Amino acid sequence: MFQKDTAIKYNKIKDGYYLVHLDEEWFTNEEIMALCKILLESRAFCRDELDVLISKLIKQVARNDRKEIKELIVEEQFHYVPLQHGKKTFKDYMGAFTINFGETGYRIHI
Repeated sequence: MFQKDTAIKYNKIKDGYYLVHLDEEWFTNEEIMALCKILLESRAFCRDELDVLISKLIKQVARNDRKEIKELIVEEQFHYVPLQHGKKTFKDYMGAFTINFGETGYRIHI
């Protein structure tokens, strides 16, 4: 049922079991920092959307490294200057991916 790179361990102090993932399954701090830099430099998202994306990326780092990577990124986020078009990227642009099939009435919204 479990993958080879996971294990269940027991914590005597908390008197409970927990799931452990091997380090290679997580992004490294350098990989997350590179992805965050790409997002920040692209200026493709409003601040709210960017914050959500970066928060989700940070959760893909090993728990022990999250504080360190947050400290590195917080300065970059503070100086982020989003585009001034005033649109929410996800909601405004994803609606553009609707395909109409002529007079059949069928539509696909991606």
